[in-house]
Amino acid sequence: MRTPVLGVLLVALTAACQGAPQAGAGPAPARDAIRSAADIMTRVAAAYPAAPRTAAFTQANTVALSSGDILQRQRVLVRAPDAMRIDNLPLSGGSGAIYIDGRAISYASGRRAAAANERNPLMLLGFSVFAQPAAASVASLSALGVRTSVIREETFDGAPVWVIGAAPGDSTSNQVWIDSRRWIPLRIIQSVRSGTRTLVSDTRFSGHAAPAPTVPRVIDVYRDGRRALRGTIDDLRVGVTVPGAAFDTTALRPVQY
Repeated sequence: MRTPVLGVLLVALTAACQGAPQAGAGPAPARDAIRSAADIMTRVAAAYPAAPRTAAFTQANTVALSSGDILQRQRVLVRAPDAMRIDNLPLSGGSGAIYIDGRAISYASGRRAAAANERNPLMLLGFSVFAQPAAASVASLSALGVRTSVIREETFDGAPVWVIGAAPGDSTSNQVWIDSRRWIPLRIIQSVRSGTRTLVSDTRFSGHAAPAPTVPRVIDVYRDGRRALRGTIDDLRVGVTVPGAAFDTTALRPVQY
């Protein structure tokens, strides 16, 4: 994940996954009931019909740099399935990012600084997959470079999971890991080119809890095996009213929500 995701996740974007509530999750289907990524994403979308479509929260990030850790705080507004706004604190700086319709626009002093085709993993796996048809989620995964024709069973932190995008033993291809009992995404691995190097980014979601068990409260990002960022979510509010100007991409104007 490139900046703006580390500026957000950098949000985007550990409470134990095993301790998260089971609300909304049905019993795991027979193995032969899951044959494709579409089958998996259908179960994800069906498991939590009351998952939030809008949410606002504060995210505190600890970013590990060679010179030492730095702390960041952001205000985040989500309108599932297609938009996320991140305002870096303090708001007077006018910096942040808007992710909308597969695009990421970053801002400095309230003005557009850069734009790229980019999806935020937290928005997709914490919100969008619960608010859109399975086919749209599969298309979003494909846009992230995940080979949706490849699935397998695995375990992660003792939990059974489905892996979309990588064969057994493949730890570097773009892939998503989904808890096969709770139907919650737990992990996304992405390979990112940085100059002449390929960096493997491993983002893990945990700390899911009521009243919004689909939203992770902890995001850990590992780069080449070392933790590069830990983000913690607090002050989570769901069902918020989204101001009409919140996702106006011409500038990052102050909004109340």
